[in-house]
Amino acid sequence: MKKFLFVSLTLCFVLGMTLARAEEKPALGTVKSADGVEIRYEVRGSGNPALVFVHCWQCDRSYWEQQLPHFAAKYTVVALDLAGHGESGHNRTVWSPETYARDVQAVVEHLKLPQVILIGHSMGGPVVAEAAPLLPGKVLAIIGIDTFNNIGQIPDPKQMEPFFAAMKANFAATTDGFIRGMMFPAGADPALVDRIARDMSSGPADIGIASMESLWKLNLGPVLEQAGVPVYCVNADKFPTDTAAGQKHAKLFKVRILPGTGHFLFLEKPGEFNKLLDETLAEILTAKP
Repeated sequence: MKKFLFVSLTLCFVLGMTLARAEEKPALGTVKSADGVEIRYEVRGSGNPALVFVHCWQCDRSYWEQQLPHFAAKYTVVALDLAGHGESGHNRTVWSPETYARDVQAVVEHLKLPQVILIGHSMGGPVVAEAAPLLPGKVLAIIGIDTFNNIGQIPDPKQMEPFFAAMKANFAATTDGFIRGMMFPAGADPALVDRIARDMSSGPADIGIASMESLWKLNLGPVLEQAGVPVYCVNADKFPTDTAAGQKHAKLFKVRILPGTGHFLFLEKPGEFNKLLDETLAEILTAKP
């Protein structure tokens, strides 16, 4: 009986400590990127490797609200606002995955993180792929979240001209319509759709357009080859993922699919998403030499 009581109390203590660590307020900080723009970041948890979460186009680090406390129970977790987003500076002239990658590099080096797994949603995927070679010996893997769907496929610029013309004429309305019409499955939570459409359409138009133009011109095949690290994805089933195309360019390319979700799957079904991401992390760490 005493042994049972001791074990029970020990388990309660460990669980309590784990929950307390996950619920701790994040440590906030800023660091200057390569071009001098101040980048805002937050850190939770402890341990090695660190998970570095990178948001998508026109969003910010708050979009990982359902992931950071969960993963801080096991890992050091870091989330940052890319330049021009959230609480980071806007004083930049070139808006591209390459310049955003320097933001990630600045945070990782500033925090002296010995090993990292870079996690990027949508535009954040190309950003972390560009960041990997800037952090030699530190990146165990890249995890793309609803990104890397069609590696090597670059849209015809002429096909994109009407879209960018509409953006330049009325950025807010075009972005709002694009997000509502393309990014969610049927039956999506209206409040979530409204929140995301509102956030993304209210961002700075000049930064949004320049970033999108650069993103659409990017050939991801050579980028993943240069990254030289394993690539994993947790993607929605709204848009198909060409796994074979990814495997042609990445050191390793594996995909997990979360059914019944759209582009913001980690907010649509956070519990199921976190489970798939947990499985992906376990696979990466098991394969670690």
